[in-house]
Amino acid sequence: MEMETSTTARSFNWLIFTALLLLSIVTACVTMVDLLTMTEADYGSDGPQSRAEFRWGSLHTTLLIILVPLTLWLVKCWKKLHVFSIPLAIILLGFYYCLFFLTFTVGWVGMQGMLGLAIAFVIGGLLLLIYFIRFVSERFSVKK
Repeated sequence: MEMETSTTARSFNWLIFTALLLLSIVTACVTMVDLLTMTEADYGSDGPQSRAEFRWGSLHTTLLIILVPLTLWLVKCWKKLHVFSIPLAIILLGFYYCLFFLTFTVGWVGMQGMLGLAIAFVIGGLLLLIYFIRFVSERFSVKK
C-alpha cells in the first residue's frame, strides 16, 4: 500500500512540477516578447514604465550565491528526500523565476516574478505540509 501511495505521490509531484515549469517558460517568453515589441505609442505619456533591460547588482549576486548551493544540495540529496524533493524544487523554481524577472526587466513587470515566486511558494509549501503530515501520521501509526 505504501509503495502505491509513494508512486502516486511521485507522479503527482512530477505532474505539478512539469506544469509549473512549462507555465513559467511560457509566461516569461510571452512577457519578454511583449516588452521587446512595444512601440512609442504603447508607452503613453509616462514613457516606458516597464521594459526589458539587463541589470545586475548585489541583490542578484546574493540570490545566486544562495540559490546555487541550495540547488546543488537538492540534487545531491534528491533520493534521500523522497517525495519532499519535488516540492522543494518547485520553491527553487519560483526563486529562479523571480531572479529572471529581476535580472532582465525593469518596472512593474518585475512583480510578475514575485507573483510567480509566491505561487511556487504556496504550492510547494502545501505539498510539503501534506507530505509531512502523511509522513508523521505513518510514523505514529507504525509505532502503535
